[in-house]
Amino acid sequence: MNTSKEIAKLIDACLDDERMLEHESRFVSPERARVLRVLAAERGRFIDELRGVGGIRDTREHGSWRELGRELSRDLRVALGLGNGGDAIAACRRSCKRTEARFERALDLPWPTPSRAVIEGQHARIHATRDELSAVEF
Repeated sequence: MNTSKEIAKLIDACLDDERMLEHESRFVSPERARVLRVLAAERGRFIDELRGVGGIRDTREHGSWRELGRELSRDLRVALGLGNGGDAIAACRRSCKRTEARFERALDLPWPTPSRAVIEGQHARIHATRDELSAVEF
């Protein structure tokens, strides 16, 4: 297994999730926006931890092109008056679910103990995010 490549996939998932959370924070109430920004900052810390564990020097600040497409689509919906705060939270929940799935696939791989501990801890935290997003969705 190429650990650097697998860590890079986790970093990409966190970059996408961080970007989604930050982007959608613009379309919700201030209380919801605060929660989304805290979660986005958490993903940023995850990225730093993963870079440290994987010895990756990549300092990309953006996510995937797919995530950029999602943002543009949401911007268009909001501009047309078709989006609302509930849609923003739902988009964040889907993003979080994609990130959690990436971590679950990674946990099926053999990892050195220190790396596994970091990945397991981050996975548990991402899983807990579901409840936080549910609390602000309604």
